[in-house]
Amino acid sequence: MKNQLVLLVKIQVKEDQMEPVQKTLREIMAAVKGEDGCLYFDLLESEQSPNQLTIYEIWETKDHWQTHLQAPHMETFNGLVQNAFDSLDIQELKHLL
Repeated sequence: MKNQLVLLVKIQVKEDQMEPVQKTLREIMAAVKGEDGCLYFDLLESEQSPNQLTIYEIWETKDHWQTHLQAPHMETFNGLVQNAFDSLDIQELKHLL
C-alpha cells in the first residue's frame, strides 16, 4: 500500500457534452481496468453539481500510472479534455496508514 498512487480526477463537463462524455469514459474504463497496475478505477457523478464527474483511481505504483498515460485510449481521453471539458483537476494522493 505504501507505494500505491491514488488519484482523484475532477472534471467539469461542458453543459451539452455530458451524455457523450459519459459514454466515452465508460468505453475507456473497460480498457483501463485491464491495464497492468490498475487496482481500482471508477467514474462518479456529483449529486450537487450536475456537470461534474470524478474519476477515482488506485495504481500499484506511480510508474504504472505513467505507463497508463501513454496507452492508446488516453488519446481519446485527451480529445475530451480539449473539446468537452471546461476544467480538469488531478490530485495525487497517498495512503497515510
